[in-house]
Amino acid sequence: MTMDMSMPEAFPAWYREFRKLFFAGAGHCFILYGDVHGVTSLRGASQLRFMQRILHTERRSIIAYYHRAIGITFALPSMRTEALALLGPDWGLPPSHDDFAAALNATGLAQPVAQGDVFSSARRPREALSLLEALLRAGEPEARGKVAVILDGADLICPAANKAVMRDDQLSILATLQYWGLDSSLGLQDNPVFLLTPRLSDLHPDLRTSGSGYKVIEEKLPDEQTRLAYIRWYLDDHRKENPIDLIDLTKEDLARNTAGLDLRQVEDILLLGADNDPSHEMVGVTRLLVKTRKDAIIRQQYSEGIVMLDPLPEGFAGLGGMEQLIHFTREEVIAPLREGWSREVPKGILLVGPPGNGKTRYVEAAAKELGYNALSLRMATILGGVVGASERNLQELFDVARSLAPTLLFIDEIDQTLVAQRGSTSGSPVAANLFGALLTFMGDEAIRGQVIVVGATNHPELLDAALLRPGRFDVIFPVLCPDEEARRSMLMVQARLQQTTIAPDALSLIAQQTQHYSAADLEAVVKEARLLAHWNARTTIGLQDAQEALENIRPGALALVETFTRRAVDACNNLRFLPAPLATRERERRRAALSAQEQEAASITSLSEARSSRRI
Repeated sequence: MTMDMSMPEAFPAWYREFRKLFFAGAGHCFILYGDVHGVTSLRGASQLRFMQRILHTERRSIIAYYHRAIGITFALPSMRTEALALLGPDWGLPPSHDDFAAALNATGLAQPVAQGDVFSSARRPREALSLLEALLRAGEPEARGKVAVILDGADLICPAANKAVMRDDQLSILATLQYWGLDSSLGLQDNPVFLLTPRLSDLHPDLRTSGSGYKVIEEKLPDEQTRLAYIRWYLDDHRKENPIDLIDLTKEDLARNTAGLDLRQVEDILLLGADNDPSHEMVGVTRLLVKTRKDAIIRQQYSEGIVMLDPLPEGFAGLGGMEQLIHFTREEVIAPLREGWSREVPKGILLVGPPGNGKTRYVEAAAKELGYNALSLRMATILGGVVGASERNLQELFDVARSLAPTLLFIDEIDQTLVAQRGSTSGSPVAANLFGALLTFMGDEAIRGQVIVVGATNHPELLDAALLRPGRFDVIFPVLCPDEEARRSMLMVQARLQQTTIAPDALSLIAQQTQHYSAADLEAVVKEARLLAHWNARTTIGLQDAQEALENIRPGALALVETFTRRAVDACNNLRFLPAPLATRERERRRAALSAQEQEAASITSLSEARSSRRI
């Protein structure tokens, strides 16, 4: 495979960052994490293949690669020969030292290890690192600038673990890698070292600290521009002889709609579109194929922690009621985004109020109106039994939300999760870490307008105050039980969704007699009335059906509605978010409370002055 190396702007971003740091003398050991096993837009070359080729073009004659599964290999056979020559005849390791290689030789299933080939013998990490260090330092200064070492699967070589329970050989590996990062004489050799791992948190934390000497670089999932470059190459060049049709979208649309996928996954979608099996109906790439496959990939990779929410086809028209919330979303979220004022968009929206009032459905409708992906975090599945697993899982899901941007990230019943309280009040160190991770994520200005966190809770008083400050949940919006007009609207929407009709008198009766009913309660009433009408051979819900349904369906949380409503109103951080009559009453209540406080303070001051005058 040939790659065009003449255009640095086409190179992956991680390489440009490495080059800047390395040639500035800022580091000689690097940790690359993320999409390390993906492919580039440079004619589909893998990240590893690109790394080997680009290091070779920089006049490095020896590119050594180590993985626990295969031992030490080289990008070219000539590099192996040169490496052996650089080490000299006296540096060796008997092949019998490697039990695994000896066992393979005995079975006859593998080619015998050459007696003088020390690289084939050094399969175990400790032996391999010792040999690679000798290669990095060999023949100083003759080896200067000639060698590069790539340790793939670094998390399998030196995984995250408690040093108190690590074995002696594991501690030796950690000590060796630490020494490499801090050794200035190794840096003077001008020979870079790369540690590759898909997840940074899986690598031992001592190698990730700022004082370790290692520079950490993320190999991010491809952005839209990179995906477009790859798609153009794939369709116009790679598949020129066997073209793939784009049915109802352009290359630009395909690049935009595959956000969050790596280039191998983009290729999978293209190959599905190229399927010419006559038994398959779908030929060519369609928007439906892209969405279906993308959702399947996300579910497969992150099913334990994420649920993909399907945008509500009707958008806000499918809600019925929620007029205050819809108006807010259109004016203070959608409008600023369309006008390019992303700094005006809230980072987080906290929906508070009685349960069953359509908070999840709102997120699905908003995703449709915004054109955003919608994810729901399954917080219960994030918790892991291994130390640090919960934190790693949550961070990975935040990374997914970023990669799928623009995204609505929904956290339902957030008060029931460990991210709701810092450890100082919950007593859990894991809670402290998860809470801190959420604060850090929501505090990142780079995600404003790209990832909007939507939380939902019936108990806002249980949330840590730090979450409710501006810059996190900027908006605390009450989602209350609908009033009569909103109930009428919701009932008509429910009738349409349940493929039935309601007689006007039945509609009025239900709307009037369902005060404090939630959206879910109204859905249950319509369902019951529809069944009653059906059993009596009627296609329209009549007055009798409505009356009987109201008698049969009694909301379980009706007694708590006023309590939930009071908590939501108290938590609301802008009275504009309340229905007008309620906002007026709340202003009067708050004025009266403030006046009472002032009178109490004046009374205390007057009493204090009176006591002071008597003493005089």
